[in-house]
Amino acid sequence: MNFYIQPNVFKQLPHLKVGVLLVLGFDNRASHCSIDTIIATQTREIQNTYRANDFSQTPKITDWHADYRYFGYKPSSRRGRLESFLHLFMEGKPLPDINPVANFYNLISIKHLLPIHGNDLDKIEGDIYLTVNQEDELLVPHAKKEREIAKLEEIIYRDDVEVLYEVWSGRQSRKTEVTDGTKNMFCVIEGLESTSLAEIAKALKELQELIETYCGGVSQPYLLDVQCPHLSPEAHLSSRTISTELSEPEYHHHASFLTRKKKLREIREMGINPYPAKYEPTHSTYLLEETFGKQPIGTFEDGIAGRTEKVRVAGRVMLFRAMGKNAFAHLQDEFGRIQIMFNRDHTEVEGLTIGTLTPLKFIEKKIDLGDIIGVEGYLFRTQKEEMTVFASRVQLLAKALLPLPDKHSGLANRGICYRKRWLDLIMNRDVMNRFKMRSEILSRIRSYFRDQGFIEVETPVLQNIFGGAEARPFVSKLNALHQTMYLRIALEIALKKLIVGGFSRVFEMGKVYRNEGIDRTHNPEFTMLEAYAAYWDYHDMMTFSENLFARVAENLYGSTCIGMRRDKAGNEHQIDLKTPWKRLSMKRAIRHYAHCDPDEMSESEMRLKLKGQGDDKELDKANRGQLIALLFDAFVEQHLIEPQHIIDYPLDISPLSKLHTDEQLRQEGFVERFETFILGYEFCNAYSELNDPELQRSIFEKQHLKREMGDAEAHPMDEEFIEAICQGMPPTAGLGIGIDRLVMLFTNAFSIRDVMYFPLMRPED
Repeated sequence: MNFYIQPNVFKQLPHLKVGVLLVLGFDNRASHCSIDTIIATQTREIQNTYRANDFSQTPKITDWHADYRYFGYKPSSRRGRLESFLHLFMEGKPLPDINPVANFYNLISIKHLLPIHGNDLDKIEGDIYLTVNQEDELLVPHAKKEREIAKLEEIIYRDDVEVLYEVWSGRQSRKTEVTDGTKNMFCVIEGLESTSLAEIAKALKELQELIETYCGGVSQPYLLDVQCPHLSPEAHLSSRTISTELSEPEYHHHASFLTRKKKLREIREMGINPYPAKYEPTHSTYLLEETFGKQPIGTFEDGIAGRTEKVRVAGRVMLFRAMGKNAFAHLQDEFGRIQIMFNRDHTEVEGLTIGTLTPLKFIEKKIDLGDIIGVEGYLFRTQKEEMTVFASRVQLLAKALLPLPDKHSGLANRGICYRKRWLDLIMNRDVMNRFKMRSEILSRIRSYFRDQGFIEVETPVLQNIFGGAEARPFVSKLNALHQTMYLRIALEIALKKLIVGGFSRVFEMGKVYRNEGIDRTHNPEFTMLEAYAAYWDYHDMMTFSENLFARVAENLYGSTCIGMRRDKAGNEHQIDLKTPWKRLSMKRAIRHYAHCDPDEMSESEMRLKLKGQGDDKELDKANRGQLIALLFDAFVEQHLIEPQHIIDYPLDISPLSKLHTDEQLRQEGFVERFETFILGYEFCNAYSELNDPELQRSIFEKQHLKREMGDAEAHPMDEEFIEAICQGMPPTAGLGIGIDRLVMLFTNAFSIRDVMYFPLMRPED
């Protein structure tokens, strides 16, 4: 079989492009829950994206309308398969559920606004031609019994016997429709003038990946146009040279952008460099306030005469008002704002020559809010005692082409604040201060560790084997070695190897990555601190960690009392981090808050109490230690408001911890582990580290079996780590702290996204 676009088609549609996907040997009866999930998820996303669109004006669609008028059809009388789906979408209806492959190409059709249709390759007789209909040919559309006539001059697909498909209208021959029994398919994607080859290529690749992933088979993609009008090696997607046509961002069409761009061009035409390489301020707003805030600095007359302190400041113009021969602006830098006064007779602009604009008019007409300028001049105080710089010389440092958010409504959408953190920082000084406090907190933590004899180290982010926690990893590929790699889920394993090597106290603060959900206290990429101290146990680490929190509080607030903070339910509590903190075993906490005794409960009784608290299927698979931990999670955590340590955890959820020194707890399978809770949130996780290589191997083997049984978060076998502790690891205590959550506590932030510069967000279309 071959496929040909005949020359008469290009006479009518010179810009026609056709993507062809041949798929052989696929299973169109494939049943997989992921297929339904991906269709449903992407359909919802596309519906949300298209909700306010007027598709009657979409160029990809209006191109087809223009062509249909050529041979007498009105768009309303032949809406087209793609438009029919779009109208369903606007009504909130799902795509029709036909069969996996048909569902996939309908999804891609909607996603890229491209007509796509498939034919059962085994039902085609001879070759396929895309041609202009020269006579009244008949076809039997699917779902109908009567033959219908294809119009003269209409563009059709046909084989050596009959019409297979009418372009755009969606009328297809019943004999070649794709059914659940189809094993081989000929699929086409079409575009006209407003559709690029690159767009068709992208849609082809996505469709190919979906079909091969979920239905198998072998597929070959081709791109055809007037240069390559039939299937050939030259038309194969891998052989085509496709010029990437980048679409302009929407803001390029905004009036404010166009106006500022015009000003930028005019500024350049005046011989002024709008983006110079360097400017050297002598003062920040902070330094001005520290130096001159409480002392007299002169009057307006002193400033204009140059008798006061000369300064150079730089920043972003945040406010501007003209007042006759003077103008005032507020200049914002990292630390705050300073008022600037410009004068018609005494202010000059760097690079501006004598011409149609005076310096003051240049500032009024060409400088916009958001522009960054440098100002040299003299300090004075206004009649209202506001410190002001009388500008003798002004230099444009960066012309802003996009306006700042409206000063009244600001950035009300938190999603925009997280995605466009630079705007959040510009407009909200509280946000700037929070991130400065984050930096201060990290500095204080490092100082505390150094004072306690720890050294800071760095360990690999890319690992051959992930470990140190129960979590799903992100998977990557190392091309140089053709090797699967994992982004680390914890810092633990590498740091323990350093303890084996002879370091006595080490810590690391760095990014870790867990392929997990996103909520108010979780982000897949976050900052973790882990520390290990040889010859300590978990009691030593408890004292060390609570002293860390208390010291940071005193550094930031001058007291261990950090003020009112909200718990998970939104209730406010006064939090004091004064040591020592309360210590409570997990079982005792369950007795106190859950009003049940795990020692007196059977596993079935625990499951009954936990019914409806989570995934009941997972509950059925949980062992005794896991059930105790689940009771704690469900009924205790939210009550732990004051700073306290929960100690003595089940071994089943702590594969790297040392068995308890208390013989009874040891026999029951409990380990020396604690977690620190404040406001119902976990802040620290720490153990007396397991250093018995034989026991460690045994625990890893059990974890490996759990992975084989389908637990993706179970710890993998790590032979290299076991080999390391076979060399002898001293008694050691380890500590892990989620830095982002700690910063939330100290800065009174509601969400983890508030303390991350660029949190992970769903991509915007």
